Amino acid sequence: MRPRGHARVPDHVQTRTFDGDLVILDLAGGEYFALDAVGAHMWQGLAAGHEARDVAADVAKRYEVEVDRALDDLLALVAELTARGLLVVEDPGPP
Repeated sequence: MRPRGHARVPDHVQTRTFDGDLVILDLAGGEYFALDAVGAHMWQGLAAGHEARDVAADVAKRYEVEVDRALDDLLALVAELTARGLLVVEDPGPP
């Protein structure tokens, strides 16, 4: 996912929150993926349609980390969730 791209949650994916953690359920495949509070915050920003750079900036501010670190972590999470079919990245076209 490029930093300007948008992500969307496929119809077969549902989420539930348990004690601050987020569980992502793949209803089609019958598997689940758990995220801690930081990952859950990233997921919520992405699921709301915010751009990766904006989500990373929000995470950096809230958890007091460098924006570049938050963006790297976010892009790694997006890559893993996309590979598992839990997130779909939509290409915004040329910058």
